[in-house]
Amino acid sequence: RLKQTPRFLKVSKPLMEKKRRARINECLEQLKTLLENHYTNNIRKRKLEKADILELTVKHLRNLHSSINPLKHPEYQAGFRNCLNGVNQYLMRENSTGSIRLNMLKHLSSSMLAAGEPASCNSTADS
Repeated sequence: RLKQTPRFLKVSKPLMEKKRRARINECLEQLKTLLENHYTNNIRKRKLEKADILELTVKHLRNLHSSINPLKHPEYQAGFRNCLNGVNQYLMRENSTGSIRLNMLKHLSSSMLAAGEPASCNSTADS
């Protein structure tokens, strides 16, 4: 085991800093390449500084995050419709009063409509 002498620390600290900077620069290059592939001509025409790369990356991630709405995914919508039908069948089986069943189905339908998808149920409230 190496002794942690002042001389050893003097030599190793700059070496560690050099490696850290190399890692940062390598990651920035990878980000730049990814951004160039996505934004094509807009980025390649100018030299990007490190701050530019980071700002564009943050902007891109924010755009991705805001464009992904799980409520709009077909799997989510299909699951919601299955749930709506399951609730309807359960309430029919349990001989719930028409008003309870109707209110529950209205509530679930309005929740789905608020998410941007018309809800449909195989059975109407008076079946």
